[in-house]
Amino acid sequence: MRIAILGAGHVGSTLGRLWHAAGHDVMIDAANSFRQPQVTLRSLADAFPRARWVRAFNSLSASIMADDNHRKPPWVVFLSGDEEAKPAAAQLIRDAGFDPVDLGGIDDSRLQDPGSALWLNTLTHDEAAALVARIKSGDTAAANPLTAPFEKLRDHAPDDPAFFLEHLSRSVFEAGINWRVVVAKWDGIREAFHGFDPAQVAAMSPAEIAAVENDSRVIRNKAKIRATVENAREVLALLDQHGSIRGYLASFPDAAAAAADMRRRFKFLGDTGIWRLLTSASRDIG
Repeated sequence: MRIAILGAGHVGSTLGRLWHAAGHDVMIDAANSFRQPQVTLRSLADAFPRARWVRAFNSLSASIMADDNHRKPPWVVFLSGDEEAKPAAAQLIRDAGFDPVDLGGIDDSRLQDPGSALWLNTLTHDEAAALVARIKSGDTAAANPLTAPFEKLRDHAPDDPAFFLEHLSRSVFEAGINWRVVVAKWDGIREAFHGFDPAQVAAMSPAEIAAVENDSRVIRNKAKIRATVENAREVLALLDQHGSIRGYLASFPDAAAAAADMRRRFKFLGDTGIWRLLTSASRDIG
């Protein structure tokens, strides 16, 4: 099968490798449209009416689609578009190691737009089906991209608060820096911060903090290092008040309220950082 995908970059090269291994002859061009006005699937279908258009493979990042991040049951990849072309696209999704979930026709492709609740959200089939049903029913809370990961973390967060502090700290360190740099340094950062045990991090002395600031194994950004220590103290405070991370998250009526409190409570954590925290933590829950 010969395939062309509109776009270019890490997603295309990742998919090409996966499809080649599955026996397809693949020509790849993969991307999301961020400019205004967006290039939509409807505009492409109207401009090229003889082609059969499908939107797919834009809802997960290339890093998630890499081989070492595959899982069983597999993560969902959404698709929408031409009814005759979608079966072939669905098979390509399976061949790449993922679970296809059909959103509908060409105009339903808007549900996959960048920044939507379905974009870059790692979901199982049942989670995806439930979220799509809520969005299509008009549930405005479900359309918030923070809702699904927030609810998963609220209901299933591990009892170990180090899990939460590590994801929080990773979001802090990824602010304004390539995630690959953070990945390369993360083992050293984790060791320097005592495995992100909140009590040990909160108790770090000025001398110990200064030592971390000069440790070549870590990202030596003083503001982020000190924010990590202060955030550990905030984690201890919320544990004293709510008993657990799940208890803390359950104290809010929705994801928007929780995000507002985290933005106020934690240092070096803005809107993007909160999204990273919730999505990465919910993904690691499985």
